[in-house]
This record gives sequence, C-alpha cells and structure tokens, in this order.
Amino acid sequence: MINYQLLHLFFIFLFIQIACSCSPKFGLQRDQSAKKALEKVMRTCRTRTCKNELSALGKYNAESESKDDESSEQWNTYQTCVEDCWNSSKTVQKNEDAADKFLEENNFTVKDAIELYNKLNPNNAVMLKIFFWILSLELYNPSEVHSALTLEMVQVIWRHGHRTPTRFIASDTTNREDTWIPGPRELTKKGMKQQFLLGRILSNRYMNEIPVVDKSKAWQQIYIRSSNFNRTILSALSNLAAFMSNVTSLQPRFNEWPKRWIPIPIHTEDDWILKPLSYCPTAAKSQMDNVVLTEEYQEIEENNTEFFKFLQNVTGISKINLANIYAVHDPLQIIKEGSPEDWEPEDHPWPAWVNEEIYQKIDYLRRYGNGYLFANENVRRLRAGPLLQEIISRMRDKAESLTNRKQNSSSWIHRLKYYAYSAHDLNILILMQMFGVKEWLAKNVDMPGFASCLAFELWKTDDNQLEVKIFLRRGPLDSNFEQIQVQGCPLLPNGCPLNLFEEINEKYVVHDWNTECGLSSAETSYHSFSIVGLCIVLRNDLVTMARYFAKLLLILLHITHTSSTPTLELVQVIWRHGHRTPVRRVTSLKANDTNKWIPDLGELTKKGMKQQFLLGTILANRYMNQIPLIETNTAWQHIYIRSSNYNRTIVSALSNLAGFMHNSTSGLPNVHDWPQKWSPIPVHTEEEWKLRMLRECPAAVEVKKEKVIATAEYQAYETNNTEFFKFLRNMTGIPNINLENIYLIDDSLQLIKEGSPEDWVPEDHPWPIWATEEVYEKIKTLRQHGNGFLFADEEIRRLRGGPLLQEIIERMRQKEASLTNKNLISPKWIRNLKYYAYSAHDLNILLLLQMFKVEEWLQKSVSMPDFASCLSIELWRTDNNTMEVKVFQRLGPTEMVFHPVQVGGCPKLPSACPLEQFEEVFQKYFIKNSRINECTAQSAATSSLQHSFLSAGVFCLIYWILSEKIFTKLTI
Repeated sequence: MINYQLLHLFFIFLFIQIACSCSPKFGLQRDQSAKKALEKVMRTCRTRTCKNELSALGKYNAESESKDDESSEQWNTYQTCVEDCWNSSKTVQKNEDAADKFLEENNFTVKDAIELYNKLNPNNAVMLKIFFWILSLELYNPSEVHSALTLEMVQVIWRHGHRTPTRFIASDTTNREDTWIPGPRELTKKGMKQQFLLGRILSNRYMNEIPVVDKSKAWQQIYIRSSNFNRTILSALSNLAAFMSNVTSLQPRFNEWPKRWIPIPIHTEDDWILKPLSYCPTAAKSQMDNVVLTEEYQEIEENNTEFFKFLQNVTGISKINLANIYAVHDPLQIIKEGSPEDWEPEDHPWPAWVNEEIYQKIDYLRRYGNGYLFANENVRRLRAGPLLQEIISRMRDKAESLTNRKQNSSSWIHRLKYYAYSAHDLNILILMQMFGVKEWLAKNVDMPGFASCLAFELWKTDDNQLEVKIFLRRGPLDSNFEQIQVQGCPLLPNGCPLNLFEEINEKYVVHDWNTECGLSSAETSYHSFSIVGLCIVLRNDLVTMARYFAKLLLILLHITHTSSTPTLELVQVIWRHGHRTPVRRVTSLKANDTNKWIPDLGELTKKGMKQQFLLGTILANRYMNQIPLIETNTAWQHIYIRSSNYNRTIVSALSNLAGFMHNSTSGLPNVHDWPQKWSPIPVHTEEEWKLRMLRECPAAVEVKKEKVIATAEYQAYETNNTEFFKFLRNMTGIPNINLENIYLIDDSLQLIKEGSPEDWVPEDHPWPIWATEEVYEKIKTLRQHGNGFLFADEEIRRLRGGPLLQEIIERMRQKEASLTNKNLISPKWIRNLKYYAYSAHDLNILLLLQMFKVEEWLQKSVSMPDFASCLSIELWRTDNNTMEVKVFQRLGPTEMVFHPVQVGGCPKLPSACPLEQFEEVFQKYFIKNSRINECTAQSAATSSLQHSFLSAGVFCLIYWILSEKIFTKLTI
C-alpha cells in the first residue's frame, strides 16, 4: 500500500533540490502570492494564536490607501506572530504530523519558505504552485480545522436558473412574447437543470463535506425565501429537489408519491428586499446626481449617440441609452446562447440587422451599464442595505442563541442551520460591490451567471468566537465555490470576525427604508386609500348598477340560459391544509412535549401530504378529465397558486400540485435523479393577510366585544363553565382558558385520539389520564360553541372575510372582461388564467360558507371544516356570453366528489347564479375603504379625511358620468 505522506515528503525534498539548483536569480519579490502561500501554510496558527493581530491588520487595510504595505507595523506584528506560532508548533498542534517533523529536522521555517519563493525563477511558476500546494497538503488537515471550527449556520443567495427573455424587441416579430415556451420571463428546462445541479452541490457541501444540516432534522433546520417571480420560486423548488433528495425520513410512503422528493415550503413575503430596483426616489436621485450626470458617464453616452440612434431605428424602441441597453441585449443573449432542451435554433433566430460585431458592441455597452448601475455608495445602501442588514442580523441572532443570551434551545433561530434566498443577478452583483471585490467594482462588468450563488458561512472557533467566510459560485458550469476577500477583513483564507464584519458594513445600515427613500406609509401599504382608488370604486359601482338595471327583468323572472353547451372559463378553489401536528402543546402532557412532535408543532404530517396529494388528483380529474378546462401538459400556463405564509399551507399546496400534475410529462428537464412524475409549480405567499382570518383588526375585535361577547347567551356559557375552565387550567397548565381558546386543548386531544400511523406510534403520544371520555366530549362541545360565536356578526364577517371574497369576485369580473372585451380594468395575464387556488385554513372555508348563508354553517354549534376540505367557485359562460357562478364543496379527506352548495340570495339548485346577482348579493361584504383604515377605530381626524376624499370622489363620479366610457357601459 502506498504511503502518501512519505510520497509527499519525497516530492517536497525533490522540489527543493531542483528549485535551488535551477534558480540563478535571487531578487526578492514579496508579492501578494507569497502572503497567500504563507497564510495557507500557517492556517492552524492563524485560526488560534494570531486572531487579534489579523483583526488589527484587517482594520488597517480597510483604512489605509496602501492595501499591501508590508512595511506597516500591523503587517510586521502579524508576521512575527505567525512565525512565533510556527516555531512553537509543537504546543499549538496536539498531533505533530510527518511534515512538521521533516521541516523542523531540516530547520525549514516559514521565513525560509518565503525566501525560497522569492528566489525562484518566475518561469518556474507552475512548479511554485505545485510546491505550495504539496506543502499545504502536508500542513493542513481539514479534519483538524473542522474539529477546531464548527460551522453553525449558512445563508446562501442564488440567482435563478436559465430563463426566457424578460424584454422584447418591438420590431422582432419572430421572437414576440407569445413565441417563447414556457412563456416570457419564465424558467426553462435548462434553468431547472442548472438549479437542480446547484442543489446537489450545496447538499454535498452542507450535508456531507461539512455536515451543518442534519438529514434527520433537515425540515426543522432550513428556511427558504424567494422573490415573488415564477422563475425564482421554480428555481428554489428545483434546487431543493436535489438538496433534499437523500432525506428519506420525511417522504410519504405510497406508490403514487414522486420518488426522492420532499415538499419544502418557499416563502415570498417581504419580497421587496430581494428587488434592488424597488421604487425608491432617493436612490434614483442619488443615481442621477452622482452617476448619470457625471462627465464620465455623459461622455460614454455622447460617444455612442449614433449607435443608440441606429438601435432605436432597427428595434422600434423609442429611447435607448446606457441605462436601458440591457433591454436590447437580453433577448439577443438568450437567442445567441440557445437552449436545445427548450427550443430549436430556427425557432428563435437573431433579427436580420444583428451580426456578431453589432452584438459585441451592445454587450460591451451593456457591461458599462452594469458597472454604473450601483456605482454610488448611497445607492448601494438604499438598494441592498436592507438585505445585507437582514443577513448580518440573522448571524447576530444566531450568535446570541449559541451563547443562550436570549433564545432558548427550542427557538427557531437556535435550530436554524441553512437559510436560502432565491433571487436575481442584481442581488449578487450589488453584494459583491458592497464587499469591495475589485473585479465587480470595475466600470465594465458582466452580470453573475445563471445559478450563480453566494454562501455566507458563520463559523464558531474553539474559543467560542464567531467568524464569517463568504464563498462564490460564478455560474452554472462551476462545481466549486471560491472564497472571496471582503475589503477590511483579514486576508484569505482567514475568516472575518463577526464583530469586524458587522462594523465594516455598518455604513450600509438603513434605519427606516420608507422614510429614507422618501416614501409615505400610504405609498407602501398594501391597500392605501386614495382619490384614484375611490374613483375606481365609484365608477365600478355605477357601472354595476347600470348593468343590474338592464338585466333586472331577467333576474326577477329567474330566466337562466338554456344552452346545452356552457363553457367553464375559470375555477377558483380554496382548500384547508392537510393533517398536521398540534398548533400548541398542552404543557402537562410531558409525553407530548414540543420536541416529541415530528416534524414540529403546527406542521404538515406525512398523512397530511397524502391527503393533499389525493385532493390534487380529484381536482385534476374534475378539471382535466370530466370538465376539460385545462390540458395536463399545458396546465402550468393556466394556473396560479396562493398560500398563507405557514409551512403547513405551503407544503399542502406543493403536495396538492404533485397530485394535480401527476400525469404531466412535458416541461421537465432531462437530468439524472429528477423526482419521478413531479412537475414544479410556483406557490406564492404575497398578500397572505387576506388568508388570515384572525389577523390584527381592532375594529373587528371591538365589534365582537360589543355584539357577541357581551351578549347574555355568550356570558351564560362562560359563567356556567367557570369551574370546568379552572379544572382545565390546572390539568393543562394553559392560563386563562375560556370559550375563545378552548380549541387549543381540543386540537391536541383530537389529533392524539385520531392518531397517524404514518407519523407516530400510539405510545409516542398517549392520551392524558385526566381526559376521560366525558371530559373530552365536554371540551369538544364547548369548542363547537366557540366556533359558532367566532364570526357571529355580519360586520365581523365583512372585516375578516370581506377582502378575500371581494378578490374572488373581482377576479371573475376581470375574467369576464377579458372574454367579452368589456371596458373594465383587466390584467393581461387573466386571459390565460383558468385555475386559481388558495391553500389556506379551516377559518377561511367556515367564514366563506357563513357569508354564503349556508344553513348548517350558521348554527350556534358548528364543527370546523375538516383537513383537506375544499370550496370550488366556478365561472361559466353561456352561449349568449353571460357569466354564471356555481359553488361546490368537498367536506373532508375521505370525500371523492364535490357537492353543489346552495348560495343564499341566488337561484335554487341546480340553477347557477348570474355573476351580476352573485356580486350584488355579496357586495355588502366589500371593503370600500382601505382595510387598514376600516380595521382602525375611526377618529375625528380620520372621519374628516374621509369626507375630503368623498368630496374628491364625487368629482370623479361626475367625470365618469360625463365621459363617453360610462355610456358605453350602459349598453348591453
């Protein structure tokens, strides 16, 4: 067997002999390479003894104009420390290896290594690299360093994979938006494959090489964020498909489930943090004053005036300059690179006016545009400060959790090991510029490639200090990450002390982004009240009234269409998530402690995944087979999925879609180990407040206190069960149990009673001794009464459920407008939309059924809709282009069919409900003002403000009446 240590030593000795005999010149050339070699040799000393000297040197480098000043006191102090550490290596390294012995026996010191490097002929550069590589192998044992350092957390941010163009050339009719598959701005099969391979690399690094993520606990240790674009969400899904492919413990066990796939939730909340070009007037002004108006920038613009005019003429784009030339470059680059998995070259040829010379000049100018994009420090701060601030803050929280200063061992941040952002090229570019990486600060710079990635690693040293290391993967063809040098931090391959890293980047802190960007709260709230908004509301009301008047006779006479060929145009479904673990533990049940529930409290179980997969197959059968609304292989073009921002609802959506798309065979990448029969579909969590029925709303709370809780009936329940509530408090340890929160106890007991053999054995979660059958039945009865009182007033229903119902109805109106060309505001994407789904909660379905006046759900005692229950709201078009609504319900996880729902105020079943009538019935639940204003108790000032807006609204109304458009609306 070969002794590789002795072989390495032999090559070192041989190299020294050859080098010394072949080096005629002995000029000293102390350059950066020598320093890096020195640091590589002295890695062990660096991470322990000379940390303070390194920090001092890093600060000096950050402040000094001469970054490589070897005559500085800081450098000399650091070098002396390292040499002293080397000379006493026996005390530093517990296990002295053969290389140490060899070098010490030959009196070969670090200083000798530097001098040898400087004396060698520069023509021997290859042999120099070999020498230092072999030397580093002998002196650096990764297992020793990993035993001294512990990786505590990783935060990665990647650019999405390959996509279709985001911009289009007006004159290029061959490459119009509608010619690209799977659509404009979307991830391609090539992009899915790129992200899948990146996920495999990340999994290998962080589950195998440096096992920071425990495969058995991966579910609890990772969190994924994405900007709210299909291409970034799909990139995350494709990435995670590989990252989690070897984690088998959480996969449901039934034949139809995609092999080697686990659904991982992807969150799209606070999406603006991942959009560096979010609306920010202050940043735009800084860019204009400090970049665009500079002499240097203007000179480039002037020197290329004729070329810009040429491009304007051939593209049909009205104005082209350095700031927007990327809009020409983007489609040309995508066409040039091609994607054999997605299209044939002849499908997307270059426009006739493009040749290689013209393309190269466009590319050249586009690179300059990139270089100037964030060339100002204040622009970088406003554009990416919040993201960097969040990354550093998370590392600081992690540090505090490790020292137990704030968080306990069960806290989210304590368990967090892997946090990922699925984002864009601009995110990585601007971060690299903020870190002072010279190649990314150049005036002529390319964008980070598809599936490029930055990894922020937080390491803990053996003396409990924390340091940061940052690594970059440049693009889809790179299999490795390279460590990057952060300006102001110790030289590579050192880590950067967390305190120093935070101090260096403190200049990028943004304390109040809205204020600093010059934005008012109204401009950033999700439904701010405005005069324009009121005009639109009033206009729509008037139009609706005109249409009602014109069709009043039809409605009164109950005349519905008699066509035998109605067409289903749009389906909107809302389902409750699948089976889950309890949302809260009952503290007295020691066997049911937080850490006893797998995967965690409030999370979807394998049983829940299976329930949702089955629901997905039922929905696919209904809307792909029975009523062919969408085709299996093109379904991804016609569906949009929303979810509340809970893991259990997002994972329910992903599981449901796995069943819904189970028979789809197109749109999948050709890559080894891709999950069988699985098509990634994006799930969005934007505006998730509409799916949270108990969100903060002081006005709704006040109404409930006055009109529900204060009633004699409610108070009688509380008074008659006072002793029972006390008993439950003593048995469970939960304080202040009453009719409103008794569901917490019922929830845990119900889940224990029902069990879930796929997720736990009965003895893992035993029934508590105090919960006799009589006690449990009483808890269940009181919980059902609590359900009945939850939304027992119409105003509560309006404030809690109105925004969701209003959105559902408005989407049907938009769909109607797109089909009939009526002059209503209709987004472009609504034309292709066929299937819109909400992954939500029991309260959503309960509240909708109560607003629909379904008798059984309006009782004083009512059970919650079951796991995987579902409402389906269908929009049908008759032969005379009128629109009708049908509502269907699936009661629970064992139901295989949907039952029609009789909606109050609509024609009796089996007749459908005309859309106008459906809207009229439920308009009382609409939020005419902003939700924020209506949920806040009105003050005199607020009331006055609303009167002012109302006056302006009247003016708008008069305008609409006098405009020609309103008379167009009055005709049917």
